Parts: sequence; structure tokens; C-alpha cells
Amino acid sequence: MWPQGIRCPVVLSFNFDCELFWQRWPGRQATVVEDSQGTYGARVGVHRVLAMLARQGVPATFFIPSQVAERYPEAVRAIHGAGHEIGLRGVGPEDLLGMSAAQQRDAFAVASGALKNITGRAPSGFRLPPAPETLRIAREAGLLYSSNLMDYDLPYRHSFDGVPSELIELPVTQAFEDAASFTHSEGLGKTVLTPRQVESLFLDEFEVLYAEGLYCMFTLDPQFIGRPSRLIMLERVIAYMKSLEGVVFNTAEQVAVQCASAIPRA
Repeated sequence: MWPQGIRCPVVLSFNFDCELFWQRWPGRQATVVEDSQGTYGARVGVHRVLAMLARQGVPATFFIPSQVAERYPEAVRAIHGAGHEIGLRGVGPEDLLGMSAAQQRDAFAVASGALKNITGRAPSGFRLPPAPETLRIAREAGLLYSSNLMDYDLPYRHSFDGVPSELIELPVTQAFEDAASFTHSEGLGKTVLTPRQVESLFLDEFEVLYAEGLYCMFTLDPQFIGRPSRLIMLERVIAYMKSLEGVVFNTAEQVAVQCASAIPRA
């Protein structure tokens, strides 16, 4: 699937959710402390992340809700100005499962328009937990890729009514998700892991993907990974990956374009 000389593409994707991260559960009220954690992502975390990406010379993809883009336009301009991809993440903490198809289409149009107003370019992919009809709506809206599902180790082409479509899925996994490791749950007895523990998780998963010639999709959030010791850990992981033959860092869009050419339509 990959071009000659490439063994394992790596995508550093960031869900730039800020305060909206804590508001995505219907009926749950975010606390002031939780909101302040989200604010940290915009005030500090994202800028620390951008500086690290510049040091390492690698591109990334940031999925941004339009409410966040409108609340923190300077941060979005900084992301765009550094040459990183900006992907669609809806308007706000909407639940697509509770929306009609028409409402979903409207939400995609509003969110895409808001990002285009800031960056001058409409997004080509999206990350937002989909309802059953969302993927078809995304393709009808002209999006190239979805990065939401967890059902395969490689990108694949979505089919609708048995017919392969142009929509490419770039699967994700909690193995590379910072929120899964750096948040806690008193009810479940789940504690926050240390950066060294998470580094082992990242590398253990990556080593197998690299050995099998698959691909690696990180799903991170500046409010979590942007803390000093955590970002230093991520930079160590990136530097190690860069040292391996056949590893290339791409945006999600770059991987989707390659897969659109390589994955058969039949």
C-alpha cells in the first residue's frame, strides 16, 4: 500500500477540544476545574506542541471544533501558519446520534465554513463519533476521509450499499490516545499513568506496527500531552521513530490521498 521506501507512516493527530472535551457527555455538567484544564490546552499546551513539532520538523493534523476555532482564532492561525493540516471536528459538543441527517449536514456545513473562514481552506477529513448515516453524509459533503473507527489496522475504503466509495477510513486506537492514559475515573478506580508508563505503551504498540508494515495514528489533545513531562516523552518517541528506516511522518490528509490511489475500488 505504501510508496517504495516507506514501511510505516506515522500520523500525529491532535483533537484540539479545549473546554469542549469535558462537555461531550449529554446531561453532564463540566466543573470549573475541568474547564480550566481545557483552557490550558489553548493557552499553553498547543503552543508547546507546535514548538516541539517545529524542533522535530514533522507535520501534524489538528481536528478542531468550530466553536473552539472561533474562541481561540489566534491558536488556530498559529497551527495553520506552521503548515499543519486542520480537520473537521464538528461545531461543538454535539451528539450526532441524537441528530437527524439534515441536522448533521447543517453541522458539517457550519463547521467547515467556520474553519475555512480562518484558514482559507475547507477541511478534507473529519473526526467526530459518527451516527449510522454520518459516513455517507461526510462523503456527500465532499470529505476525503474519516478518522473515527477502530475496526482495522490499516486504512480502508468505505462502501455504501455494497458499492466502494471515495471515503477513506483512517482507523484509530486507544493505544495511542493520551486521554485514555492521562485522565482518571474514581468510579472505575482508574488512575493517571506516568509519562514513562505511557512511553512504554506507545513503543510496545508501535514496534509491532512497524514490524508488520502497518501504520500508526496518534490521537492526542494539547491539554493532556502539552504538559511539560508528557511532551518531552512524546518528543523522545518521535525522535526514536524518526531514527528507523522506512518511517515517515505525514498528515492524515497525505495518508488518505495515498490510500485513495492504492486501495482498489472493487
